[in-house]
Amino acid sequence: MGGDDDEYYQSTNLPSNTFMLKERSCFTKEGSIGSCTSLRSCYPTIKLSQVNQEEMWVMFTRGTCSYGGENGRQMYGVCCPKQSSSGVRNSYGYAPSMSTNPYTRPTNIYSWLQNPYRPTKPVTTMTSGLAEQFEQSQSVTCGAGPTKTLSFDEQRIVGGTDAQKNSWPSIVSLKLNGQFFCGGSLLSENQILTAAHCVDRLTKETIPQLTVDFGMHRLNPNDAHVTKKVRRLTIHKEWDDKTNANDIALLTLASPVTFTPAISPVCLPETSEQYAYKDAAIVGWGTMKEGGSLPTVLQQSTVKVLANSKCKQSYPTITGNQLCAAAPGTDTCQGDSGGPLFVRSLGGSWTQTGIVSYGIGCARPNYPGVYTRVTAYRQWIRSYAKV
Repeated sequence: MGGDDDEYYQSTNLPSNTFMLKERSCFTKEGSIGSCTSLRSCYPTIKLSQVNQEEMWVMFTRGTCSYGGENGRQMYGVCCPKQSSSGVRNSYGYAPSMSTNPYTRPTNIYSWLQNPYRPTKPVTTMTSGLAEQFEQSQSVTCGAGPTKTLSFDEQRIVGGTDAQKNSWPSIVSLKLNGQFFCGGSLLSENQILTAAHCVDRLTKETIPQLTVDFGMHRLNPNDAHVTKKVRRLTIHKEWDDKTNANDIALLTLASPVTFTPAISPVCLPETSEQYAYKDAAIVGWGTMKEGGSLPTVLQQSTVKVLANSKCKQSYPTITGNQLCAAAPGTDTCQGDSGGPLFVRSLGGSWTQTGIVSYGIGCARPNYPGVYTRVTAYRQWIRSYAKV
């Protein structure tokens, strides 16, 4: 390998609104969380003289990543190891009846039974030795995502800021007959966390038509890195579609997914964690405005978690099993349902604190988005997802 180390990596122009991309968390070839940077910046943590040929191959296929350079260009670098958070649980890891509540946020699903979708699965070829190393990525650390959050004056999911491709590797897209309708998050190799109102109308006949897309950026059937079918649905037995209480569900995949830099699990919080007044990230493919169209690519934004006492001013019936989050001009919207609300830990990983549930309109003043509070359901998740 000749020339300057930094020049080895290709670069491409970044869009002007990529505030989040100057640094981002990633996974090292050992499966630990790190920060994407140039090889030179990572020295002496990584020294090429200490890396044998096989390790070099793995590092430059699985240890590479992208970040925003100072000149506004997308740079390809290495995932530099760093100390992981000690306070976040590793997430490796169930019940069916769609709600008629006008304020829940799936997309329109009434054309589900038309045009059956038959997804194809990409094929990857490797030597057996390297394949074994790649399979070890199943023990990858949870909670990868951008290192920095958006500022409140940037564009929103309602309004739109494009996420960098694969910068949120735990988010998934739920589709029926190839049509997107809700989001979700990857808990383990075979478990997806989503909202009950997204899946409570599915039947034994329609479940085989349900698929989960991983590593997806564009709302395009061919953009998914991996597509999996669903074997079983489980919603909380006390889910109430009139009050939106216990709006939580699990999907069990028909076959496990392999973790990669583009596909990795969320971190789940401990039951004692409190998030009021903290900044949080919302991510999804929901509509760009109330009653509007879906975006072309994954959207991201920042909101602030509210105290429930404040939220009760807008939603008097909210319980301690729910939380609210809001910021001026930004919100989740139709199609974002089931997706994650993230808070970033001190160690750099992203913890899923909420599940998009409902709201009055989208980004209306005095009406924050309402989320299922994940900490209230940790025992339920443990019982059914074993994570």
